Amino acid sequence: MARKKGGLLFGIIMGTLMGVLFAPGKGKELRSRIVKEIDDGGLGTKALGNDFKMMGRDIADTAQDVYEDPRVQGGVKKGRKSIKQMFGELRKRFTGLISSSKKTNDEKGSAKK
Repeated sequence: MARKKGGLLFGIIMGTLMGVLFAPGKGKELRSRIVKEIDDGGLGTKALGNDFKMMGRDIADTAQDVYEDPRVQGGVKKGRKSIKQMFGELRKRFTGLISSSKKTNDEKGSAKK
């Protein structure tokens, strides 16, 4: 199982890398920065790292904007309410099962005496 997860992670990373490198427009800019860095004696990793940092910031900003949207917040509140109700019902059922199990065990114990 761990091997499958590692393969999936590797695939996601490689897919993202290939998408960034071979994307039109911005990919061309990134490739030229990588080539310049390599020409200057580097490995080209700084250009990639900076690009990934910017992508990460963009994703985090977008996620924050979506989460703060009033429609999303309404859904979050409804979800919390539903979860509280569901757990309340489960607690009642579980408590009932425990009580009935104790009664059954007590009845069995009384019958043996």
